[in-house]
Amino acid sequence: MDRLFSRHRVPVGGDPVVCCLLVLGRGADGCPVVCMTGRAVWPDRMKKVSLFVPCLTDLFYPQVAVATVRVLRRLGIDVTFPQEQTCCGQPAFNAGDHSSAREVARHMIRIFDGGEPVVTPSGSCCAMVREHFAELFANDSLWRERAAGLAGRTFEIVEFIEKVLQPDLGGLRLPEPVTATY
Repeated sequence: MDRLFSRHRVPVGGDPVVCCLLVLGRGADGCPVVCMTGRAVWPDRMKKVSLFVPCLTDLFYPQVAVATVRVLRRLGIDVTFPQEQTCCGQPAFNAGDHSSAREVARHMIRIFDGGEPVVTPSGSCCAMVREHFAELFANDSLWRERAAGLAGRTFEIVEFIEKVLQPDLGGLRLPEPVTATY
């Protein structure tokens, strides 16, 4: 899929802004999916996402998925959860079983074919979709294009909040003083 760079006026927060756009592909509905200086733009879908809960999160840390939903809802986002989701295929891919990873990736692409942004609490699963799905479908133009469409609208939660939603977090306060180390 061709990636095109161009300068456009794009309304962001009600104000037109001149910026650089990278066309990542088209969603299932045919609408272009673009990345604007590192920030994705879905004017008609900014308030709805599909949540991808990775298999290991589901098995070992389900509270992370619950917290992800709570944070997104607190920010005004409607979160859908496709019940048929399973895995991104990363365990099989990392083990060198690309055939199995390809089948799991096809399933994920089908499940998240709705066109809205896909948000996950896992950076590595996000990277699997965005970086390695293209490798899995390098010789299959139909699935490569569908994988590129999903890759262009898949985000790790912090990235989605920072680059897409861009909320004003200046007024956030904790109920008591704390020390954070990171």
